[in-house]
Amino acid sequence: MDYKFTKEMDEISGFGGWCEETCRNMLIAGINWLDAHPGASPEFGSYENIYGIIIENNEDAKSLTEAVVVASGRNCTGVMHQAVISHCLWIKKYGWDKYVIEMSKRESPT
Repeated sequence: MDYKFTKEMDEISGFGGWCEETCRNMLIAGINWLDAHPGASPEFGSYENIYGIIIENNEDAKSLTEAVVVASGRNCTGVMHQAVISHCLWIKKYGWDKYVIEMSKRESPT
């Protein structure tokens, strides 16, 4: 599938610029890796109240991490990595079309 972000879609990083472009490249690499490995079941662990450090609990998780980190030019933060992985796993569960719908919803400021 050809995954494309639309202008209506929200950001992954919330920082725009280079950071967002890198996260989107990482996400596309991650979902392409998942598409190429339909039987994969990546499992990750995390720490409560700490964002930016995740643990690869199996070989599939290590391989998915490698795919997204390589797509960043090996130049991403732990927060970027964790955000992208969480988006990849959400897409694996619910699909790209639903992801586009969810990422296109904008909450109005209160």
